[in-house]
This record gives sequence, C-alpha cells and structure tokens, in this order.
Amino acid sequence: MPCWVKRGDFHAIHREDVSYVRTREELIGLLSEYALRGIQRAVVNEHLKGDLVKFYGVAGTNFFHWFYPFNENHSKFGHEAINGHPKGIPFRADELQDICNRAADVLKVVVYGGDCIVSPDGEMRIIDFNDWPSFAPCREEASREIANRVIQMIDEYR
Repeated sequence: MPCWVKRGDFHAIHREDVSYVRTREELIGLLSEYALRGIQRAVVNEHLKGDLVKFYGVAGTNFFHWFYPFNENHSKFGHEAINGHPKGIPFRADELQDICNRAADVLKVVVYGGDCIVSPDGEMRIIDFNDWPSFAPCREEASREIANRVIQMIDEYR
C-alpha cells in the first residue's frame, strides 16, 4: 500500500501537495483534504524502494548532472528521508542520461530535471520529470549550456 500522492493540477506549492501515505485511511484523508482545497485531480504512484537520484540536463548537449539529494541536504519538503541514505547501488549515468534525453525528445522539453529511483537490482525508474527546474547545485555550468543551446536553436530556426 505505501504510495505517493501528488496534486494533479499544478506543481507542488505546499508540503502536502506531495505526500507519502502508508494506509488506505491516510490516502482517503489526504484526498479529502485535496477536495477541501479545491484540488480535483491527484496522481497516485507506488512507492519504489532504492536510491533516490536527482538529475538535471539540457537536451542536444552533453550536459547532464546527477547526485543523491539526501547526501547533499538538497530538499524541497524533506521527502528524501523516506528512502533514506543512498546505498550507492551501481547504475550507468550515461544510460540515465540517454533515457532522460529520449523522454525530453518525446515530451518536446529541452531544459529538464527530475528524480529517479535506482532499485536494489539496478533498474532505473523515472519518478518525476520537469521542464525548467532550478539546477540549484549546478546552476552556473547549466546556465552556460542552456544559453548555448538556445542560441543554437535560434540559429537552426533561421
């Protein structure tokens, strides 16, 4: 039963907009609270066990930055603590970058970021994918790549 519930109409603004629930009763209570707040849609996802990895990328470039948010104290609402300290499960960062770039292509997103769970057997699953994320831990390097990619896209358009 453990799952994650996220409001389905907008990005997370309040801590309660993305919640980990353990029981059916908690789920019903959270969905009732959403209804009281006027949130009519929610996304419910299975809780995946493994290492939480955060990533940022710019499609059409070699720029890709990943890290373990728990280790970097990088948190929006403290939810990283649910999966706990990463175990360092081996995965191929180049494969994650390829998966993300393919997702960006399908979604028509050039500047992206998100979260991935690397399961104990090494399987990578994207659990969140966003356009125009903060790039907080790599903002300076990312800003150069974003600017270069925008200029390249303008040149290609002409």
